[in-house]
Amino acid sequence: MDLSLSIRFALVAAGLWLSVALTPGPRGATPRRGQSDPRVMPAAAPAAAPTAFASRFFRRYCASCHGEDFTGADARALTPQIPDFTSAAWQTSRSDAQLLVSILEGKGKRMPAYHGRLDRDKARALVAYVRQAGPPRPEPASVPDDFDRRFAELAAGVGGAARAIPALAGCRREAGRARARTRMSRAPDRLHAPRGRVRPHAA
Repeated sequence: MDLSLSIRFALVAAGLWLSVALTPGPRGATPRRGQSDPRVMPAAAPAAAPTAFASRFFRRYCASCHGEDFTGADARALTPQIPDFTSAAWQTSRSDAQLLVSILEGKGKRMPAYHGRLDRDKARALVAYVRQAGPPRPEPASVPDDFDRRFAELAAGVGGAARAIPALAGCRREAGRARARTRMSRAPDRLHAPRGRVRPHAA
């Protein structure tokens, strides 16, 4: 009787051990060599976080006046000066710095200041979110800075002077040759001319 109980106990213990060993953990099985770990979630793109934050912030604090469609049509009856973010004319008439100041410092009585809720980076993300509501803006043309402009002018001046110096030297050489030819042409007259006048004798 004791032997049969011992065998049963051993069989139950072995079954429990096998069930525990074969059951995967709470986060999934360990991956094999060469396989990706299913327990590790892929990292989100770095640019997705600011955009997602700006979207949530806009819907919570801004959409009640500016609208989910960014046009501000629903609040225009009470606030005629509310902008239409989808308008290309409005987008081009405001700089990013102006939008940043409006967000952080507020505007009028109906738009509060958010400098206590947003730091500068989050405010910039909200500016970018407002910008994407409008039509695509062309890339600004690259403008040479003051150093490039001054260097170009200096190079042009030095190049012009370098081209002018040989020409000026050539003119001077030609003028010197002309003077030498003039002196040589007058030399025979000097050789045969009398050195002084002969006074006539008095009668």
